[in-house]
Amino acid sequence: MAKNLIIHDVPIAMIERLRILAKQRNESVESFVRELLEAHLERASVHEQIESSWGQQVRRPRAREIDAWIQRGRE
Repeated sequence: MAKNLIIHDVPIAMIERLRILAKQRNESVESFVRELLEAHLERASVHEQIESSWGQQVRRPRAREIDAWIQRGRE
């Protein structure tokens, strides 16, 4: 069941920026903010999983390995 969320004291400049970004995507501000929150929570979850696995790693990955993983993910 969906619930309502009310956020107080949002700066006018932030609201205007949200309106502009939502309009560029042909979405409502409400829908756009929901997507932003969902994406942030998803990234936070992935980040937590990565951090929890650090202790299990034999060694830390090198920067070039990480870059290669990112590149493979884009293909």
